[in-house]
Amino acid sequence: MTPEPHHEHELDAKDNAVFAGLSGTMRFVAIFLAVFGVLLTVIGVGSLSKPIEAVLDIGEGVALLVIALLTFSAGSSFQRVVETEGHDITNVMAAVHKLRYAYSLQSYLWILVAVLTVVEVVLAKLG
Repeated sequence: MTPEPHHEHELDAKDNAVFAGLSGTMRFVAIFLAVFGVLLTVIGVGSLSKPIEAVLDIGEGVALLVIALLTFSAGSSFQRVVETEGHDITNVMAAVHKLRYAYSLQSYLWILVAVLTVVEVVLAKLG
């Protein structure tokens, strides 16, 4: 007895349009996040004479680059929903997992940024 082939729900054209729009917007935002990440990193490298500011700028720049990559990757997964047939649910879940990872990472990074900002302010007041 052979097992029945697994069939996934296939989204219609209206649903695909929503995913295409979401994918495009996510990738657009990811490009801007990457640009600002590069700029912050370059600013940080340029301000190595002020080590605390340099570390903060470089750290924030790298964090933005990582978030940009994760956002772009999730957007690409949503685009695969539109471009493929028979794997819509698999592709949606892959995108959701990437988003969950991206937002989990962001929550930790924002906590770190908040702590480092407080440290920077305290050190500026002391020095």
